[in-house]
Amino acid sequence: MGSSSKVIFALNALLEVNQRRFHHYHSLAGKLEEGALKKLCQLYATRSTDFTAALNIWRAAYGLSAYPEKKFTVFSITWHQMKGVFNSIEKNDILEQCEIIEKDSLKLYKTAIDLSFLPSETLSDIQNQMHELERACIMLKSMKMNMSSYMMNRAVA
Repeated sequence: MGSSSKVIFALNALLEVNQRRFHHYHSLAGKLEEGALKKLCQLYATRSTDFTAALNIWRAAYGLSAYPEKKFTVFSITWHQMKGVFNSIEKNDILEQCEIIEKDSLKLYKTAIDLSFLPSETLSDIQNQMHELERACIMLKSMKMNMSSYMMNRAVA
């Protein structure tokens, strides 16, 4: 695989993970009532869109059009809705899901950076996105710990 093929492969993988992040956060934000957690999900959905736009600029630099939006089938949408019915939407569960999404995304970003075949300008953008994902993981973990402490104190009281 040539150097440009490797770069395109890495960009496509990062674009796909950001599409998953967008759909996850957009879906969660739609289920939540107004509040800090809904705003956080909306922020992360917006940031995923921003990341996608930036990565698509690098795809264009290689002469490619924007990465195609993944379409969900009727089955996958229905299954996703059914899972929502069966799973209670508890704040701690939501934070756990979000933390897992961010950690998985972060792993892919680290792999893309570690392979180091990306041009320096592209690498710089991807590193900035990765740092934002790291901050998101830290914030989600902190929120989850605070929620757990709150629930434990409430149970004791």
